[in-house]
Order: sequence, then structure tokens, then C-alpha cells
Amino acid sequence: MRCAICLSDLGAGGTQRLALGLAEHLLGQGHGVDILTLDDPGAGSLFPLPAGARVVGLGLRADSQGLLDAFSANRARVAALRLALVRAGAERAISFLTTTNIL
Repeated sequence: MRCAICLSDLGAGGTQRLALGLAEHLLGQGHGVDILTLDDPGAGSLFPLPAGARVVGLGLRADSQGLLDAFSANRARVAALRLALVRAGAERAISFLTTTNIL
């Protein structure tokens, strides 16, 4: 089974550490894992990345300037997340934290 783990970034935090631990566990069970973030492509991780996990930074973490800009940015985020999930061939998606849960 191919799984996608979605979160805003891979910076310092307990959620990021937990998500990477889950990715490592899923990989150990023989599942494929894609880690999708709203951060820039190539953004670093405070914690070691599990071997075999594909990390995809969507580059959509910028702040919005006003309501119309926020609506437009969220539409772009939803579209990019959907496309990334399709490209990954994800059969399951697990989302962490409020930002990605709402999207």
C-alpha cells in the first residue's frame, strides 16, 4: 500500500517527529511512503528522514495578504495537494496539524 503523510513542514516539533516515526514504521511494514509538505522543495528537516521515503515540498507555505489572496492561495494549495496525492499513487493519506487538516 502506498501512503502519503501530509504536513506543513519538517521543522522542529513533536508532530514532525511523530510523522517521520510513522513514516519509518510504515516503510518497515513494506508500504511505500510519500511525505508531502507545504514547505519549499528541498527544505531541510530537523529530524533524520527515513530511508526510502519520498519527500515532496510543494512550495506553498507563504503568508496571504488579505482575504482574496488567502482564498486564492488555499485554492492553489488544495489543487497542489490533490495533484501530489495523485502523482504519488497514494491509497491512504494521513494529515497532521490544523493547516493541512483543513486543506
